[in-house]
Amino acid sequence: KSSLNMANPDGSGWKKISDVDLRDISIASIPESILISFWNAPDAYTETSFQTVSSIIEAATNTASAGIFGADYLWNSDGTRLLISHTDKKGGSKIELATADDRGENFKDLEIPTLVSKAAWSKDNQTGYYALPGSIPESAVMPNDYASGKFNTTDLFWKVDVSTGKKSRVVDLKEVPVGLDAANLFFNADESFLFFVNRVDGKLYKISL
Repeated sequence: KSSLNMANPDGSGWKKISDVDLRDISIASIPESILISFWNAPDAYTETSFQTVSSIIEAATNTASAGIFGADYLWNSDGTRLLISHTDKKGGSKIELATADDRGENFKDLEIPTLVSKAAWSKDNQTGYYALPGSIPESAVMPNDYASGKFNTTDLFWKVDVSTGKKSRVVDLKEVPVGLDAANLFFNADESFLFFVNRVDGKLYKISL
């Protein structure tokens, strides 16, 4: 039987937080709160169950499920909003980016075909930066085939205001080298650079903002 637990770095103070009925879960603490979120690993054939539970107070888990498949989640820095990538349907080939509030509700499609692993929140908590993938085979099952390394994407770099949906290019098309498959995006302290790992060669790259 699986469970979610907490402990000090040396293993002392072990505490069970919640039973877990999911396999291969992802875990993320919710910023500026006592809550922890977890969900099953993205799979195009499995409905995603996004759950939150208190790390301090004994309480039941809260579950938000909108009937979506292959979902993955990314919190902004104050824990008020999520970016969510998911498939267009069960076993689908299209991936879509959406946003929701801290309960996983007020779901809004941003009409951006990208993955959470290709996105990062700005510290203003309103702007999402993302790599927009190209070269996804029409027959691909997303996100499964991409996660298993069956193909690489060719990315361009954009940002979106999640409140208005307004999108703008971060880097001019002619300035983007060919063969960038970006993952694990993050900023430096003043957000003057956007860093990412290129899945093609495993090297770290940066974009001047």
